[in-house]
Amino acid sequence: MNQPFSLPFLNGSAKNMNVDGSSVNKTFAAVAPSTVLISQLSIIMSLPSTSVLTGFGTSASALSNGLIFKVDAAGNTGTIANIKTNGDLALMFGPGQAGNSSVLGLGNTVQGFGGSLDIFFGTLYLPANSPTILESGDQIYCVVRDNLSSLTFLSVAAQGVQIL
Repeated sequence: MNQPFSLPFLNGSAKNMNVDGSSVNKTFAAVAPSTVLISQLSIIMSLPSTSVLTGFGTSASALSNGLIFKVDAAGNTGTIANIKTNGDLALMFGPGQAGNSSVLGLGNTVQGFGGSLDIFFGTLYLPANSPTILESGDQIYCVVRDNLSSLTFLSVAAQGVQIL
């Protein structure tokens, strides 16, 4: 019987990706414990205030290098996404944001975040016609390639089904 699972992206034991990866890239990975089928990636990001939207790159001031999501499976590496602005984040990780007790759709501002909201959450659904199957030891990961230390919190997890 298959069972659902959620694997956080980790760098050692740290899951908060609000790090400075500008001079030395920081990699956060979810390593498959056994054969798994990854169907989605979930992200949550918290800003210290709405005035810090530039902490993740507005459309006017994109991050230099951003976040790159990759997968290493069966000796092959593939790129899933490269995100340099919070607009990219909003497009890739589907609609969903919250903050100040409201829930609104994305796209209310040119930055991809709306009004007084200071929390973003979303899900990147991987294509159903090409599921990401990982064997034990394979990994799906994100490389932080800019300084994201102005964020309060940034975390990603891979979800899917563990094949038993």
